[in-house]
Amino acid sequence: MPTPYYATEGVPKSLIHSGECFRFSAIFQAVQEEVKKLPELRKLRVSTLYQRLFSIDLTLVALSLRTGYLLDLFSPQDAVSLFSRLLAALCANPQTKNEFVSVFHIYEPVSGQSFFVNRTLLLRRIPGLSSLEQEPSDDSPSFVRLDWEVGLLDALPPSILHHLDAIFSFANINITDHPRSFSLPEDTTFEQAVPLAAVLLDYIVAYVPTSLHLDMLSGIPLDFYECILTFRGSSDHGKVEQQDINHVVMKFSCPAAIREGGVTQLDPGTITRRLENIFGERLKDIGDSTASVAIMHVCKTVERVTF
Repeated sequence: MPTPYYATEGVPKSLIHSGECFRFSAIFQAVQEEVKKLPELRKLRVSTLYQRLFSIDLTLVALSLRTGYLLDLFSPQDAVSLFSRLLAALCANPQTKNEFVSVFHIYEPVSGQSFFVNRTLLLRRIPGLSSLEQEPSDDSPSFVRLDWEVGLLDALPPSILHHLDAIFSFANINITDHPRSFSLPEDTTFEQAVPLAAVLLDYIVAYVPTSLHLDMLSGIPLDFYECILTFRGSSDHGKVEQQDINHVVMKFSCPAAIREGGVTQLDPGTITRRLENIFGERLKDIGDSTASVAIMHVCKTVERVTF
């Protein structure tokens, strides 16, 4: 396997640093206390580890390190009601209210998936996606079609744009009147949900699959990217001492054939620089001297890719 490439190579500890306080740890601990109060998680027997990971990811969305987070640790029966109550509690908590006023829940009913989204970052990300021919900014996704061949889309399908417009309109509601949860239509298809998720999750590359070609990525070289956050916080065992906590912020891939075909915006060096710029600026705004992000790239072939 190729040696992982770090965006911060040459910088001490291969990390991008920012700020002057323990902000991640303080907000994360307050979020975790609210999560522990949810009786539904006890009924689901959600482990302490999963509650902790869930709390970290909610914190990253609230602090604007990431636009969105897809919950894949547990699946409650009434996600809309449960997560609306949780977000309301976090907005009422003096320790977290300023951070969570811009966070809302998106429910995808076909698969039962829940996303938590930072409305401020999302409102910056969606505009411009209607035209893919303009020069992309660092956080602009490239949409890769998985049809009879793999290639870049010149324009998004109207159905995907329709969903993005609906999400944008919801996110643009005045904060004081803002509902806590938005549900996608019951007829949202898999082909629409995959690229929508990529937009919400800050991916540089968004796949647009078709149900007939789900194996297009199997057995071909793929560039895999992984962004890992490190910050100082309490140990997993609830002890007082502080330690470095490592947490994966995102993982995504891109067919190597695309950049080998001359698409420079998707070569590893360019994508790594773009990710470095995105997280470097966001960490600077957050202001936590213990927080850093490392970006890793590796090219490999896998038997199966899940969406």
